[in-house]
Amino acid sequence: MKSITWQLVKGYGFGSKVIAFFGAGGYSHIDVESPAGYLRGARSDKIGHVLPGYRDRPQNYETWAKVTRYTLDVADEQYAKYWQFSDAHLGDPYDERGLFMAFLFGHKHKLRDPRNKWVGWCSQEVARNGEFSGLWVIPPQKTNIEPGDCAMLLTGAWARREDVK
Repeated sequence: MKSITWQLVKGYGFGSKVIAFFGAGGYSHIDVESPAGYLRGARSDKIGHVLPGYRDRPQNYETWAKVTRYTLDVADEQYAKYWQFSDAHLGDPYDERGLFMAFLFGHKHKLRDPRNKWVGWCSQEVARNGEFSGLWVIPPQKTNIEPGDCAMLLTGAWARREDVK
């Protein structure tokens, strides 16, 4: 048995506040802690020398207004599948247009379904990784996954929650 830990956050900036307010459950971003101790997630901005997209970033790469960590004990096979899928998508670009279209058109924008190979923003990546590895099932009618949706998926999977900040 192994564990996977995700970090849901809310930033201080205007964009983070907007994302957190409009349906994201009070969060604006999610990362997963990689086996090497990095925070892996999809972002639209360059952080230090790390380019935008689905990448590993150092711990504490940003100062957050709110931090909640979820840890889930998983079977060895699920752990291996999660990281196999996640590793295969490292370097995927961030889909800014898709995120904008999802907020603009919501559930009507089916092209940004989290099951599509080329979807790329933080919560979509986390949801796909978890579904691929058998940690949860994304409801078929759900076409846009936001950070707050990941909190619900993690809660439903019985992850332990720790409010850090």
